[in-house]
Amino acid sequence: MAPAFARLLTADRQFARAAVNYLWKEMFGLGIVEPADGFDPVRFESQATHPKLLEDLTDTFITSGYDLRALIRLMAQSNTYQLSSRYETGVWSERLTPYFARHYPRRLLAEVLFDAIYQASGQKLDLCLITSNNCNLPGMKHVTKAVALPDPYWLFPSNRTLWQFLADFGQGDRDLVERSSEPSLIQAISIMNDQVILRASHRSGPTTVAAVLRETQDPNVITERLYLATLSRFPTEAELAAATSYLRGGNLDERTEDLQFVLLNKLEFLFN
Repeated sequence: MAPAFARLLTADRQFARAAVNYLWKEMFGLGIVEPADGFDPVRFESQATHPKLLEDLTDTFITSGYDLRALIRLMAQSNTYQLSSRYETGVWSERLTPYFARHYPRRLLAEVLFDAIYQASGQKLDLCLITSNNCNLPGMKHVTKAVALPDPYWLFPSNRTLWQFLADFGQGDRDLVERSSEPSLIQAISIMNDQVILRASHRSGPTTVAAVLRETQDPNVITERLYLATLSRFPTEAELAAATSYLRGGNLDERTEDLQFVLLNKLEFLFN
């Protein structure tokens, strides 16, 4: 039955069109047809802001055998996806929004943000070791990324701290609570006070801060290392001057923790 249903579903071109539009919205923040859930094939030409683009992507998706990875790669390698969020060719106008004239920053998804914090802070994540879940069941492996969690409730109640962080940032539960990317006061409080952030900034334990401080006491090197680990770039001259001045102004260990904390709270880190 399943193969027959799949053939019936994909036989209609609208399936591929809708899938491409959903993925485009996920990648770019705005669908070629909006609202994405209100796609009307009868009004396709007037509904789509770029009908030829959508048709070409649909053809590519069908020809590839509905290969999602290939479609994502094509979109990610496009000039449109790689545009800066700064519009530098003139005065920005909201009239340009449907034309994808710049990149629209979006906050990282809950699981992606959680994994990014662990990666930036140099911590090794093994969710099987910090939960009471049995990871020795057939087919189960040690989960090393939040994006690989089999279920939103997998962490709860065995590790409420991690579960609550993901819930605060809109993970949802695939059942009663929809996933959300809407900002909230809880998120602002969480990113400044949650144990996930505080542990990531600490100089004790297997963290980037601890590793850097073991290797050097040079404020310039410390600043560059933390910027590279957290923001994947070197600091600007102004940022380097401000950071090194702060590091030299007091207890180096404590102020290095502060610098890591600040970088984890930057919009540049939280938004894509």
